[in-house]
Amino acid sequence: MNATANEKQTAVALKSALEAKGLKVDYASKQEALKFVEKRVPDLTTTLKKYNLENPLPSTLYIRYGSQTEFDMMKNILEKNKNQIMNMDDLSDNAIKTQEKRVLNVINLSNFIQSFAYLVVGALVLIIIAFAIFFLKTIFSYFINDIQAKKLLGATAHQIIQPFLNVIFIALGVAFLGALLLTIGTLIPLDTYLSVLFNFNIFGYLMSIGLDILAIGIIEI
Repeated sequence: MNATANEKQTAVALKSALEAKGLKVDYASKQEALKFVEKRVPDLTTTLKKYNLENPLPSTLYIRYGSQTEFDMMKNILEKNKNQIMNMDDLSDNAIKTQEKRVLNVINLSNFIQSFAYLVVGALVLIIIAFAIFFLKTIFSYFINDIQAKKLLGATAHQIIQPFLNVIFIALGVAFLGALLLTIGTLIPLDTYLSVLFNFNIFGYLMSIGLDILAIGIIEI
């Protein structure tokens, strides 16, 4: 919508008219639109102030429709105020098909990334298993000779098995650390994708779950 003195009244009137037809509508003022963009461009306000620029973003009505009938009702209402709406050209007859293509593209991209993530995780699991088999085979070969030598020297069972257990625990610790690092490495690109498309921070979500678990533990104690 154009920045006019009665912009908010016009937006509220449109919102009421659309909701009266059963459409779901949200209104965002110019300032709210600026705050939303600032989440992705933190220095935007600083840049605007630096060059003495006003907020260039328009106030916005977010209208959600679920059928061609609802789209037609929305278009009829908005056409009565088309001189105050900046993107009336987007409300063409094929707007639903265009939106469907966008949604399908997002879904296809999401499915591709999910399948690729499964492939990467599967490959990493196979590599870890192969490495573990090779490592354990090498260790067992070494310790068989070592155990036989210690038996000939009269070593106790504890003396014989302790070095073997130490190596096993160290190997498990290294494997766990490696798996953790690989998981984090896999989540980083996924987090970027979710953040851009859905403004969802997967690390923040996992951290909040961890804090909730800790809080629950404290209350129960």
